[in-house]
Amino acid sequence: MAPVADVVAASQLVVGPSGAPAQISGPVAEATVAALPSAPRLASAETEGPLAPVVQLPTAPHAMVVSARSLAEAARELRVDTVVVASDERRARLPVDELIRLRHSGVTVLPAQRFAERVLRRVPLSLLRPSDLAIGDGLTSPVRAAVKRVFDLLMSSLLLICAAPMLLFLAILIKLDSAGPVFYWQERLGCGGKIYRLYKLRTMRNDAEKISGPVWAGVRDPRTTRVGTFLRKSRLDEIPQAFAVFRGDMSFVGPRPERPFFVQQLKTQIPFFSLREAVKPGITGWAQIRYPYGATVEDAKNKLEYDLYYVQHQSLFLDLAICFHTVKIVLFGRGAR
Repeated sequence: MAPVADVVAASQLVVGPSGAPAQISGPVAEATVAALPSAPRLASAETEGPLAPVVQLPTAPHAMVVSARSLAEAARELRVDTVVVASDERRARLPVDELIRLRHSGVTVLPAQRFAERVLRRVPLSLLRPSDLAIGDGLTSPVRAAVKRVFDLLMSSLLLICAAPMLLFLAILIKLDSAGPVFYWQERLGCGGKIYRLYKLRTMRNDAEKISGPVWAGVRDPRTTRVGTFLRKSRLDEIPQAFAVFRGDMSFVGPRPERPFFVQQLKTQIPFFSLREAVKPGITGWAQIRYPYGATVEDAKNKLEYDLYYVQHQSLFLDLAICFHTVKIVLFGRGAR
């Protein structure tokens, strides 16, 4: 993760209603605390009230407790340029006048949700409300959609051209290693819940799910062939997905395409899981490069937080950054299963 200095100001002031207890609490507090460990400077004014669970603020260089009544003074003394409001206005009265004056003086004031999102580069589900994604600028536009489509076609063409000789060699290895076809296909869920057919290089025995039915691939999965282990580690089994990009079912960058069988289960266990269907799935994505492969509901929940960050912040620059990091992951095999 990028250091805090790269994404937020070097000095943050975390505030809540004036109060003596040295603690902040509730999901807002948890997300704020999670985003603070690498913050180089911190001053805090803690919220009051019996809101569980309680989280102690971590100590930090130059840490101090200030009263909400002296925010402007504290901001000047500490040369604060970002104030984080770690309190819910519906539960406690905020020093609105003080915060407005701080904004007029050039200080950035952020709610804890946005601070945590900016630093963690994901959207904490504990803080997410439906309106957070429903209200705001359009997630796409005709120009942005056209740019992304051109990017998808260019990157997929480049991938297939560069990988064509390798695909022939890999096809021979797959046939020599185990019985069965070179490619296999599965149904996956795309943008808006559309089901499409996805092709990959076969990495498992031909009868892998004959007895067990649909199950997540595990670490050192016994169903994986010898060549398949290499393909998964190098991510080369993903290359044929480029054809789905050409068809328009996928983007080059986006959330990982999931099987309808698993999606139905995850929607009942993870709030907001369907929001990842707001964009096309991708060959690579923000969650894929930020979180290792996982095969549990908790892993799916954590990856969803990164997927939602991408949904809200998708851009050509972010897509290029994801592609750059994907190349590094392919070279070093991180996150393989």
